[in-house]
Amino acid sequence: KLLYPLFIAGVVALLVIAIFLTTITKKFAVLFCEERMKEVPPGHSAHYKIKIKNALEKIKGGKNKITYKLNASGEIPENWKIEFDKDIVTLDGGEEEEIEFTVETSPDSLLEDWASIDIVATPARKTAKSEKINIVTLLREPKPHLEIEKVEHEPETFTEGEKVITRVKIVNKGEAPAEQATIILSVNGKEKNRVEGLNIPVNAHVEVEIPWYAEEGENRVSIKIS
Repeated sequence: KLLYPLFIAGVVALLVIAIFLTTITKKFAVLFCEERMKEVPPGHSAHYKIKIKNALEKIKGGKNKITYKLNASGEIPENWKIEFDKDIVTLDGGEEEEIEFTVETSPDSLLEDWASIDIVATPARKTAKSEKINIVTLLREPKPHLEIEKVEHEPETFTEGEKVITRVKIVNKGEAPAEQATIILSVNGKEKNRVEGLNIPVNAHVEVEIPWYAEEGENRVSIKIS
C-alpha cells in the first residue's frame, strides 16, 4: 500500500526537477556583436554595436515581455571609461534592440594596455539565466588617413596633346599627421605625373595642381595616394 504513494511522490519530484532544469537551461536572451575586437590609438574611443534579443516566443498579452539590465566588468586599465548608451532594455518575445557600448581610452595609456570586458544581460526574473559576451579593446599607433575629397580638370573636355591641369583636394581624417605623402595621377593605367613631399596635419587639407597631356581617345584618369 505504501508503494503507490511513494511512486506518485517520486514522479512529482522528477517533474519538479525537470521543470527546474528546463528553467535554468532555457535561454532568455541572445547577445550579438559583429565586431568584438577593436584597435584605437591612446586617447580615442572604441564603439561597439551590441544587439540584444528576447529569446522567448511572442505570445498574447505580453507574457514573455522581459526587462533586461546590462552591466559590464572585466580587466579595464586605470583611467579608462566604459559606458552604455542605455542599460535598461524591455523586449517582448522575439524582439531585439541595438545598443552602443563605448570604451574610452586614456591619452596616457601605453600601447601594451588593453581591456577584456564581459557584457552581461540579466533578465528581471528570479529564475532566468543571464547571458554574456566578451569584447576586447587594443591600442595601436596613431595613423594618418588621407581621402580625396574633390577632383577638377581644366579644361573639362580636352583633345589629344592638350595640356590639362587636374586640381585635387586631399583631407587628413586620421589621428596623426601625414608626412611625405605622394599623389600619383595616371591616365589609362599609365602614370602621367606625381606630387611628392606633402605634409598634412590632422583635420587639415591640401590642394594640389597636377599638369599632364591628354592622349588620343578616351582618357580614364585615376589618382592614388601613397
